[in-house]
Amino acid sequence: MQRLTCGVTLLALMALVAVAAAEDDKDKKKDAKEVVINIVKGDGDEGEENAQYVQKGEKKQAPVNVTVGQSVKWTNDAKFPHTATSKLKDKDKKDVFSTKRLKNGESDTILFDDKLYKALGGKDDEQIEVVYYCRIHGEDHMKSSLKLKPAKKDKDK
Repeated sequence: MQRLTCGVTLLALMALVAVAAAEDDKDKKKDAKEVVINIVKGDGDEGEENAQYVQKGEKKQAPVNVTVGQSVKWTNDAKFPHTATSKLKDKDKKDVFSTKRLKNGESDTILFDDKLYKALGGKDDEQIEVVYYCRIHGEDHMKSSLKLKPAKKDKDK
């Protein structure tokens, strides 16, 4: 009887581990679809004017890799409002993309789908650099870039 109880307990534990592993994989896949960039205070006396766009998990600003189909979520962790606005304008001289004006603690998400990739100049299978800046503080004080690449195409389709 004691062996049966141990066996059942062992099976129950194995089932719990399998469920937990499946949930963890599900969370990783969800996270992979969204890139998070935090807007943080810059260095020096002009820290807010020179705030930086830092990818979550990194320590300093650098170009961020994004694949077509992913969303980018900008979160303002700085004291003053900021935006993330494409340097490139469309034929009507409007921003190709821009977050709303983000106050401290606010976020905005933009989906980099195939339509936006093409609007930003992407074609075929080439990676493009997408420069963006803070409309409030200006390109001279606060800008960064994304390296946007197309999703790999399934050759069997």
